[in-house]
Amino acid sequence: MRILKKSEEMIEQADIESRAEKNCLYKFTYNLVKHSAFKFFIATCILVNTVILAFEGYPKSNTQDLVSEYSNMLFYFIFLIEMCLKLAGYGYKHYFRRTANTFDMVIVVISTFDVVFFFMRIVFE
Repeated sequence: MRILKKSEEMIEQADIESRAEKNCLYKFTYNLVKHSAFKFFIATCILVNTVILAFEGYPKSNTQDLVSEYSNMLFYFIFLIEMCLKLAGYGYKHYFRRTANTFDMVIVVISTFDVVFFFMRIVFE
């Protein structure tokens, strides 16, 4: 069972790398999202975002509210860019084979509604 899984992973890796060799954009994004610095940056963003969310309390001051809103916006765009880079680097088929990527996409899509409502509040105030 373990050998079969490892074999499937090797085939998938070869398929992704073959796709990357055909197009310089795919190759660039694939190499970027596989790089340890990229993974470290995303993990750090997740950690910082979690810490900021953990410090939220009630009642909120205007400053806390602004920091919360703008940091949420910043991290939303970082995670949106991460999702797009991974989609370009891995391709749709391989992107959705990883459940963590599917989970990330669901979170980004749901967060998009929050961003839209945030900008609507700004426009209609």
